[in-house]
Amino acid sequence: MVEAIPPDEHSNFETFRECFGEPVLKALAKSVEKPRKKKRDARKSKDGRPSRAGAVKEKDAEARIVSTEEQTTAEDLGEFIDYLSSVIFPSLPTDLRTLSFSKYKDNPQLQDDYSTPLSTSTELQLINRIPPMAIDSLTSYALLPTPPDAFDLHHFFTPFLTTYITAVTAPPPIWSTTRTAACELCLRDWIPLTYHHLIPKSTHERGGVDGNPEKREIVESWVKWVGGVRWKSR
Repeated sequence: MVEAIPPDEHSNFETFRECFGEPVLKALAKSVEKPRKKKRDARKSKDGRPSRAGAVKEKDAEARIVSTEEQTTAEDLGEFIDYLSSVIFPSLPTDLRTLSFSKYKDNPQLQDDYSTPLSTSTELQLINRIPPMAIDSLTSYALLPTPPDAFDLHHFFTPFLTTYITAVTAPPPIWSTTRTAACELCLRDWIPLTYHHLIPKSTHERGGVDGNPEKREIVESWVKWVGGVRWKSR
C-alpha cells in the first residue's frame, strides 16, 4: 500500500521523484522503442499508377497511430515513476526525507551520514530499507536483473540517492549572482533600484534623458521630498 506524503515532505518528494525518474525514464524509453513497421505498397489507381491521395491517407493514419502509441507510453512511464517514487521515498529515514541545506550545515551527524560519496554503511542501510515490492517492480521492467545481487542494487540505487542528497543540501544561490540590474516590474535601469517605486513612472520618463541636468533635477527633487516625508513619519 502506498503511503501518503506528509505536506512538509512534498518539496523533497518532488526532488526525489525527479532524481529517480530521469535514469528510469531513459532506461525504459530505450526498452520500449519499437522497430518501424515495413512500409506497405502504395495503393494504386485504376490505371495502375500509385495513388497519391491513398499514400497521403496511409501516411496520416500511420502518424496518428505512432502519436497515440507515444502518448500512451509516456503516460505509462510517468505513472510507473510516480508509483515507485511514492513507494520508495517513504521507506527512507525521516532525516533523509526532510533533509535541507540549513539542517545539513548545522548538524554534524547529518554531515557524517549523508556526505557524498555515501559511505558503505549508509549506502547499505538505505538500500536495505527499499521495499521488496519496489524491487519486484524494477525487476519486472528489466531495470534490475532477476534476482538482483548487492552489486546490482548498488549500481541502480546509489547514483540517484546521491543526486537527491546533493540537490536537497545545495546552498541557495548567492544574492549577488541573482541580483538583477533593473527593476523586474518596470525594467527601468538608469536610476538606483532602491528609488524605483518611490517615484511615479511619469516622473521617471520625464527625467530619463542621460546627462540632462534639468530633467535629472526633477527626479532628485522628488527623491528628496519622499525622503523627507518618510523621515517625518518615523
